[in-house]
Amino acid sequence: MKKSTRIILISFLCLCVILYYFLDYKRHFIFDSDGNKGFTVWPRVGNTCYIIPGKYYSPFVPKTNFIRTRTHTNYIGVVWDTGDATNYKLSIYNEYEINSLQNGIVIYDKNELMLSDYHISLNSDSSNYLKHAISYEYLDLNRIWGIKRFKW
Repeated sequence: MKKSTRIILISFLCLCVILYYFLDYKRHFIFDSDGNKGFTVWPRVGNTCYIIPGKYYSPFVPKTNFIRTRTHTNYIGVVWDTGDATNYKLSIYNEYEINSLQNGIVIYDKNELMLSDYHISLNSDSSNYLKHAISYEYLDLNRIWGIKRFKW
């Protein structure tokens, strides 16, 4: 094989790997302030997003223990300090599908339902309580180059 052909082939393979990383492999690891509890958010090509407990590195879609949802116009609310036996609580804005999710994670259909468990209304001035008492975060998945984290 000629040297120029080999360089073109290696360049093409490198370009494919870089494109795959940015278009499909890139993940976001979301952890609480202590770094003890967390999950992986994996937005994939085709408006699919996987939420997987812990850190997930495999290039293949998980078989169990995940939540599948959409990326477009989707938001997630997270309560880290739940005050009970659960690890964390999630509220997912769009429809979702749960596949054999591990114990210790509670999922809500609406953010208001999750916050009502703590007697909080988003219309009230509760940002100080959200930030300090229950360690609440709001994640915007509707981003091209990443996830926007809002800490109250």
